[in-house]
Amino acid sequence: MQVAALLCERPARHFRLYPRKGTLRPGADADFVVLNPQSCVFDEANMSSEVKWSPYHGKKFGARVESTYVRGQLIFTNGTIVANPGWGEFIRPVNSG
Repeated sequence: MQVAALLCERPARHFRLYPRKGTLRPGADADFVVLNPQSCVFDEANMSSEVKWSPYHGKKFGARVESTYVRGQLIFTNGTIVANPGWGEFIRPVNSG
């Protein structure tokens, strides 16, 4: 539970996106990743970005992202983006009143 607080809830609170982001509870967006604990070496050639370089190229990681869900919908799996273009949504920070 501390990992979820440190990596999800606290950043969402800091950027004023909580409670819509940073938690898995009723009313939240249900964003999460599924990790494969098998180690891997990062290869910038596999990036889905316009920028084709990374400072992480060649670095070994203890896990890799298997799939990603945004708002409860599968958007990335097996190294492929499966969401339709334009499916993303800009989230405005919550006003601190």
